[in-house]
Amino acid sequence: MQVIEAIEWFLGASWDFFTEVEVPGMGFSFAALFVGLFLATLGLRFVCMMLGVSPYGAVLAVVSDFKRKGKGRGDK
Repeated sequence: MQVIEAIEWFLGASWDFFTEVEVPGMGFSFAALFVGLFLATLGLRFVCMMLGVSPYGAVLAVVSDFKRKGKGRGDK
């Protein structure tokens, strides 16, 4: 039971810290920044899924090109 209370206290204190500390030069807290960035990336992922586009398409193309040439297995 004490472990759950310690986790609850830690998460509560962390959230209070992030909501009270403001981003320097801006008018909002770090919590708002992190939540906004998370929602932006989540929204972009959903848009990519709806359009049928892979956000990692360029990376996957390079990796498959390396594998096709044999460089992925350490061959020279």
